[in-house]
Amino acid sequence: SFGLWTIQIFVNEGEVITNIALMGIGGVMLGTVMIISATILYSIISIVRERK
Repeated sequence: SFGLWTIQIFVNEGEVITNIALMGIGGVMLGTVMIISATILYSIISIVRERK
């Protein structure tokens, strides 16, 4: 949402609002870390269940 907002402002006004752009980048990075963590946790749980 912040990324699209940044692009919209850039198209309309020709300038990038740094704070909004950083929020968008931070959100993408946080989401990526959470997806990787979820994948690792799911893999660990699957391995532990197989050993029982």
